[in-house]
Amino acid sequence: MKPLSVFLDSDVIVSSCLSATGAANLLLNQDTLIKFYTNIQVKELQIVFDRLSINSTKLTETLQKCVQVELKSPNLNLYSSHTTDLNDRHIVAGAVVSHTKFLISYNIKHFQAEAIKRDFGINTLTPAQFLQFLRSTGKI
Repeated sequence: MKPLSVFLDSDVIVSSCLSATGAANLLLNQDTLIKFYTNIQVKELQIVFDRLSINSTKLTETLQKCVQVELKSPNLNLYSSHTTDLNDRHIVAGAVVSHTKFLISYNIKHFQAEAIKRDFGINTLTPAQFLQFLRSTGKI
């Protein structure tokens, strides 16, 4: 079975480190998924991990389960109409550059899901919604 690729918002990565039993952790530990994040998120994640006093080793271990895509001088304004929070434009850019069909986030209200689906063919789902999809298709 061909693995599915997903793009993970930073909140999903953080959540996976905070709860060993939550949906985000389950997704991060699925070998049947190719999980993407960007170089821009690394800086963001380091700030959050420091603020929450989470050991940086945990971040390193978590990111080793994923594939990093490089956003080199991206024109983030291309994605302004796809978010309600301009600070999340790089998340949409990462999902597009990684050629995924799924953007996974707990903050789906920050994304214009219909526009993302229409313009890029990417479904925006919460971790729980995505797990439900995987179960319904027999992928987990």
